[in-house]
Amino acid sequence: MTITDLTVVVCCNRKDAYLAKICIASIRYYYPDITIELVKDPGNGAFNTSDLESCFNVQVVDFGIPKFGWSGAKFHYLYQKKAGKKILMLDADIVFIGPFLERLLPQIEYNDYVVSIEENDISNKEWVRNTYFDLDAIQAAYPLYQYPGYFFNAGQIFLTLGAIDKGLIAEFFNPDQYPFWQKSKLFPLVDQSVYNYLLPTMAAEQKLKLGKEKFMIWAGSNDFLNITLQDVIDKKIEQGLVHWAGCLRFPYVSQMKRGDILSFFESYFYSHIKMGKFIYIIHKVVPASEYYLKQVYYKLKPKRWLKG
Repeated sequence: MTITDLTVVVCCNRKDAYLAKICIASIRYYYPDITIELVKDPGNGAFNTSDLESCFNVQVVDFGIPKFGWSGAKFHYLYQKKAGKKILMLDADIVFIGPFLERLLPQIEYNDYVVSIEENDISNKEWVRNTYFDLDAIQAAYPLYQYPGYFFNAGQIFLTLGAIDKGLIAEFFNPDQYPFWQKSKLFPLVDQSVYNYLLPTMAAEQKLKLGKEKFMIWAGSNDFLNITLQDVIDKKIEQGLVHWAGCLRFPYVSQMKRGDILSFFESYFYSHIKMGKFIYIIHKVVPASEYYLKQVYYKLKPKRWLKG
């Protein structure tokens, strides 16, 4: 298996499209020739990605669905007919910080899924419930489930199309009926809840090959603070990718955690499109205005609409 055998799929909607551009720019910085596909959720409104398509060689995948909702695009993609196709499925709030894919190619080739695990002693059941699912409820509903000693964030997963039978997926996801997700009380964090139950269970039953690696770095971690921008620029880091899950997201990305790295890839994106500096200003003014208006609205709403 080589890098060109892998397809990177980025899922985004209108609200996080500015992050998707940075994500894809970071991928292209290290991998100019890898196939990149974009799945756009039009549920929050239409948005233009022509710059990504023409200047970064990105293919838009259109399922003809008017609204995916929370992570729905990821499971809809599983219903494609290209069985055996190797995918890296990504959320928009992610950047590559180095050429790490080569390190994982043997795992990707051998396994049906590869996840970035985090060991946890599950002593903090409230955190587990808020981040993944209620362990007691899962074990009551599925007595054969055993906690494998780790969880994983579902924002970055290597997968093989067709590895999970569509009939089994249907228990958790109905592609014909919005909002698609089944058993939301048991699996409140949609794909993340489902995958953290399903993949370890199938692997334990030898129905699926699951690779367990560490390639996701959380943007709020101390590990990320120790990474230098120069090493990112010089392509010296092989650890993996960074995910801003749960962190502040803001159109002026310089104000986010490690805004220096985000700003570098943002500049890389706009340097590759026509009239990039001018378009950069437009793309900042509109989402930033929406952000501030929403903050004002939420601050005033309790005072204006308080009853009694």
